[in-house]
Amino acid sequence: MAIKIQGQTVIDNSQNINVTGTVTANSFQLPDGSPISGSASITVGESAPDTTSLEEGALWWNSSSDDASLYVLYADPDTAAKQWIEASPATSTVDLSAYNTSTEVDTKIANAALSLSSLPALP
Repeated sequence: MAIKIQGQTVIDNSQNINVTGTVTANSFQLPDGSPISGSASITVGESAPDTTSLEEGALWWNSSSDDASLYVLYADPDTAAKQWIEASPATSTVDLSAYNTSTEVDTKIANAALSLSSLPALP
């Protein structure tokens, strides 16, 4: 069953999560039901959210196709200036379909066999 909030499908039938905007959580529970205090802010979007109302530790997922990275809001202890720091490397797709390892592996095995054949015999 899909879950919708204000007409937008947030969790689809395959349990994929789709959120646009800022998600703020104020209450957390451990699996045993005991509470954890604190709050969190997670923003998904193609441009960095304004940091003035966000606390250090807020998360921003840059959903643009040329970045797709997670950022953490960091407050410099000396200046109190806030900035987004990349928390994960940008993703990229590598096409290995045309890469043939068998030739490379065969060459290394052949070279290893030649190296072994040149060793002196054990007494």
